[in-house]
Amino acid sequence: MSNKSVRIVSLVIIFGLLIGLGLRQYLPASLSSVKEKDAAPSANSEKKSPASDKLAVNALILSPESLTDQLTISGTLEPDELVDIKSEISGKVEKIYFQEGTYVSANKVLLEIEHEELKAQIKRTQLQRDLAQQKEQRRKALLEKGGLSEEEYDEALTEYNALVAEVEELRAREAKTLIKAPFSGKVGFRYVSEGSYLSPGAEIAQMVKINPVKVSFSVPERYAQNVQLGMKVDFSLEGVAETFTGTIYAKDPTINPNTRTQEVKAKSPNPKGKLLPGSFARITVPLKAFSETLVVPTEAVIPELGRQKVYVYRNGSAYSEVIETGIRQAEKIQVLSGLSQGDTLITSGILQLRPGMQVQVKEFSDSTQ
Repeated sequence: MSNKSVRIVSLVIIFGLLIGLGLRQYLPASLSSVKEKDAAPSANSEKKSPASDKLAVNALILSPESLTDQLTISGTLEPDELVDIKSEISGKVEKIYFQEGTYVSANKVLLEIEHEELKAQIKRTQLQRDLAQQKEQRRKALLEKGGLSEEEYDEALTEYNALVAEVEELRAREAKTLIKAPFSGKVGFRYVSEGSYLSPGAEIAQMVKINPVKVSFSVPERYAQNVQLGMKVDFSLEGVAETFTGTIYAKDPTINPNTRTQEVKAKSPNPKGKLLPGSFARITVPLKAFSETLVVPTEAVIPELGRQKVYVYRNGSAYSEVIETGIRQAEKIQVLSGLSQGDTLITSGILQLRPGMQVQVKEFSDSTQ
């Protein structure tokens, strides 16, 4: 290598050393600044409260309350009485005395069948009866004087009694020409007109009694023994906000082998006619009542491997408790064992909880309602 090349390499090395020495003055300060920045805690972390690490939950302080086990089933409204008004005799409709869909009182004449011919028969038979009566009286006088045999008198008496019976039969037929309301209620649509001819059994109209109405429903076999005569039931109708009450008055003495249910009927007052027969009804049947028992919200209960548990709040932490349940309703469940009055039940954040986990109660309540 020439002397010139050596000098060039030496100058490069010296220049590199000078640059390195110049940067060294600044490098420690910048590195220490970065380390201090990384090591320094943030302002927010210095002010962070330990309580903010706890899960915020709602809690319920348990206390006894009343609870009624209920059975909700479907049923149908039926009229208290329902009959098809029919003619028992043949004849022409002479007069109709009712308006369709109106209320009529018991024994009111609804329809009259023409019976002029029948009236004539009654009058003729009455005359024959009167003559037979006179004949019977004359023969009776002769019999008492010994001028007539017993057999001859019996013939006259039999003739008279036969005509008396015939008059009564004709009057009974005449009574059937006036068709009357069997009870107080409403008459439906009529199927005949004045002047039309009726045959025996011809339907004239339908009549119903709707105060009270009957509520018909079927109870599953397992609840049949809980339903008793005189028990009150509540029911509601589609499109009607009001709730109605009925009283059970009859139970079928057998269980239907096809449906495994027992038919039950209740009666409900219907003075204003709001309840219409044929309507669908949703019925609530009370089965068993408790004056004081512990209940918890359904959302607070966790099913787990054939058992059920809840979380309770104690000294700032959550602890799980296995419970035994009883009556289950849509919004609450009866607790038979595992909890006591005054326990604080956790009702929110259930899926995030673990036994012993610290929690913070943000809202307390003392009722499941």
